[in-house]
Amino acid sequence: MVDGSQILLFSALLMFIFHVVMLGLEVVISLIVVTLDYIGFRTQNQSYRKLASRYMNYIAVTYASQQVFLTATTVFLLSYFPDILILLGNVLFIPLGIFIWTYAFRLFLISLYWYGWDKFTHKTHLIFGTLFALFGVLVVYLDSVLLGFLNYTFGLISVSPLRVDDILFFINPTSFPLFFILVFISIAVTLSFIVALYRIKVSVFVDDEVLSLEKKTIPYFIKIGFYSLIAVLPAVLWYLLTLSNFSYYKFSNMVGYILVQPQGVSYAWLLVSFLLAYLAWVYVAWLLYKEGLVIPENKKTKDRGYNLSLINLVLALTSFLTLFTLNIVSQAPYVIADPNLAKQIPFINPDIGINKPAGAFDVLSVTIFAVVPFLIAFYILIDYFLTGVIGGEKPVEGSNLAGTID
Repeated sequence: MVDGSQILLFSALLMFIFHVVMLGLEVVISLIVVTLDYIGFRTQNQSYRKLASRYMNYIAVTYASQQVFLTATTVFLLSYFPDILILLGNVLFIPLGIFIWTYAFRLFLISLYWYGWDKFTHKTHLIFGTLFALFGVLVVYLDSVLLGFLNYTFGLISVSPLRVDDILFFINPTSFPLFFILVFISIAVTLSFIVALYRIKVSVFVDDEVLSLEKKTIPYFIKIGFYSLIAVLPAVLWYLLTLSNFSYYKFSNMVGYILVQPQGVSYAWLLVSFLLAYLAWVYVAWLLYKEGLVIPENKKTKDRGYNLSLINLVLALTSFLTLFTLNIVSQAPYVIADPNLAKQIPFINPDIGINKPAGAFDVLSVTIFAVVPFLIAFYILIDYFLTGVIGGEKPVEGSNLAGTID
């Protein structure tokens, strides 16, 4: 017997985890783009602006992926749990409203920033870019606020009648360490991406002016990424300590049988998996840090740096996904990690809250097939991103259709 509710909810949460990963990448890249744009303005070196323009293409991929495909897929799958969506909509009306308006305003800002690249004065252009980057940081914090509520219902005064304190939502004690985890790990993962992409480009494409400049910036990215990576562990420990005080059910499931008895199902194996991947990531990042401050030129060290950068990227993604998978599933079987709240609102248990026909095997099969086009489109975008078709390094050829598109 297929447990449709658990499969659907896990699929929705998995899509949301990828959404968080891509959001972190996009926000960090936006900060890098604006910084390079500003340096180019101050030094009058157009190479910095060309490099910023190349990274702007990466923003297009990450933004489209997390906004259109991943967010749409998450909402589509969560629609099978209507009572849960209505509850969260009513309780988190103000935070969700600010979240949506911030997203909409960022879309307006990215449009202005991209459109005005060579049309606005440089100062005006930088103002729009700076706002775009800073509002991205705000979106990451708002994501932390929403996830923090699923840890600990700080701000929910009573269920019946429904009474909330909207101010308390924004100062949820579990949101702050989660925000810093997102910030530090997003910086480390994004810079791992950029370093790996640089290594791929120099091994495939002919060196040019922009790649020569990137050769100078990459050591700084390696250094910043390494220090951000080191900062992840204290933030994770802070988060676990906060959960032990405010969301003991979730904490006990995260560290079950290691430190305490789990109140639900122990996911300590995921915590151990994250720690192993994280420690391996730190070690490889340290090797890159030692060798990458001066980009080597001979073939042997180039190949070693290429291999290290790819291993570093795989470990970065593994650590990120493992940590946030642990964060989501450790509150199972509840959407909100509070068994006492489930006594008042039974449908926060997905087995109860699912629209019953949606749990049928036939409907589940159709749903999975409906998600396939989203995943294929997402894969194509990422493939174009990694192979340089999007990013200015490689032409898109369509000779069989209508000539060659340069």
